[in-house]
Amino acid sequence: MAIARHNGALLSIKPRYHRVYVGHTEYFATSFRVRVHPDDLGDETAVVAGNLANAFRQQGEIVEALRHYGMALEFRPEDPAIHYNVAMVLTMIGQTETGVEHFRETVRLFDRDR
Repeated sequence: MAIARHNGALLSIKPRYHRVYVGHTEYFATSFRVRVHPDDLGDETAVVAGNLANAFRQQGEIVEALRHYGMALEFRPEDPAIHYNVAMVLTMIGQTETGVEHFRETVRLFDRDR
C-alpha cells in the first residue's frame, strides 16, 4: 500500500493483481483500490472524492461510488453536481425516493445560484 497526496488530499493506494484468461491465453492485470482519508479536510478532498466516485460508478462499483459521493457531500453539501450524481446512482439502483430528494436538492441549489 502507498500513501500519497493529490490536490492536497491524503490518499491510500493499494494495488490488486488479477489473472485473466481469454480463451487459452493468460493475461495479468492490475487494478488499484484508492481511499480518500476523510480526516484531511478541505475543498480539494471533496473534488478528489467526487472524481473517485465517478470512476467507481463508471466501473460499476456502485457501493464504492455512493460512499465517495457521501464523502464529497460532507465537505461540499451545497454542490448541486454532487447531489445530481448521487441522484443518478440512487435511481439507477432502484432507490427512487431518495434519488428524487437529491434531484430536488439539485434544482434548489441551481435555482439559488441563479
